[in-house]
Amino acid sequence: MKSLLTLTLVALSSLLIAQPVLDVSNSVPQVYDIFEQAGTLPVDPTEGGADQTWDFSLSPQNGTQTTTVISPLWTDYSDEYPASNRCFESEGLYTYYEATSEGYTYHGGVESGIVVVYSDPQVYWPLPFTFGDSHSDDFYGEYNAGG
Repeated sequence: MKSLLTLTLVALSSLLIAQPVLDVSNSVPQVYDIFEQAGTLPVDPTEGGADQTWDFSLSPQNGTQTTTVISPLWTDYSDEYPASNRCFESEGLYTYYEATSEGYTYHGGVESGIVVVYSDPQVYWPLPFTFGDSHSDDFYGEYNAGG
């Protein structure tokens, strides 16, 4: 009986120290989500690594921005981004993303009437993703500004 209890406690304790895994169920913004982003002056968080926690709540702010997640179909530019299923709107800037179980892909954006469409979209972050993972992606897009 003691060995069964010990084995159970060891198994449960390993779950408590595991790093979180980001996946589509816990890390992809949904339509109607609203984000308040605050900028701050540079902060040195010291050394990084596993099991680190930083509290930046008292860092001096140098500006805030509200971003709302909307359906691309609610915008004037949805035809430019047919694969997108999320649009982030903030102060006249629209950025178009595609969220799937494989990741979050950036297709381009619109600001001041300038439309940028990526012919090779940017894989913004692949999913699932966990501590220690890394990612890089080549992407490409063109736009014409005033001529």
